[in-house]
Amino acid sequence: DPSLPARGVLALACIGVIFGLWTWGAGGDDGNYLVPPPIDVLGSLPKLFNERDLVSNIFISLRRVILGFGLAVCLAVPLGIFAASFRVVNAFFAPIITFFRNTPMATLVPLTMVFFSLSEKQKVVFIFLATFAFVLSDTIASVMTIPQRYIETAETVGANRRQIILKVLTPLALPDITTSIRFLFGLGFGYIILAEMLDLTSGGLGAMIIVSQRRANYDEMYMIVFVIVVL
Repeated sequence: DPSLPARGVLALACIGVIFGLWTWGAGGDDGNYLVPPPIDVLGSLPKLFNERDLVSNIFISLRRVILGFGLAVCLAVPLGIFAASFRVVNAFFAPIITFFRNTPMATLVPLTMVFFSLSEKQKVVFIFLATFAFVLSDTIASVMTIPQRYIETAETVGANRRQIILKVLTPLALPDITTSIRFLFGLGFGYIILAEMLDLTSGGLGAMIIVSQRRANYDEMYMIVFVIVVL
């Protein structure tokens, strides 16, 4: 296996190859680049800050994700721990999890628009619905993978069901739950971009991408994508 420095060098080499091919393959007629060179993409950043109010739009998107995803986490994590601790509860919620995990999330956008129109509440509710089942199922899976010996040991020293849930299952499952939440936050961020692309009047990074695309400002469009990845 390559050492850590070697892996870093290989990663940098990969990035260098990608940007080299990008620079070589970029071009267009009369400077109208469909795929602008990297230097033009980077050069669009000051314009995004000064003329397109990038910072405000970043906070608009983050606020929507934090509210919707935060609500999903606050409800789904305790519910998931409870469901994993009681098989009857787990069986009860199984159809809901299966339904939402297999529903194309793009279909939830028009459904939420029916009830909330193009409002802030619609975007928050959409993020909640799009991520709730994933947080719930991942929480259940994190708890159910805990080896049975920990529960048996706790029972041996006289722990009741409540103590086992709060002092054994929850602490042991928390690292996996946290890792899942971190990845699902990225999923939620992708979903809010989708919702914002349908509502150009309320701001956000998704709306900025569509506006840049319609104005043929492709360098700005690519730069916004990089900003999303960094966030």
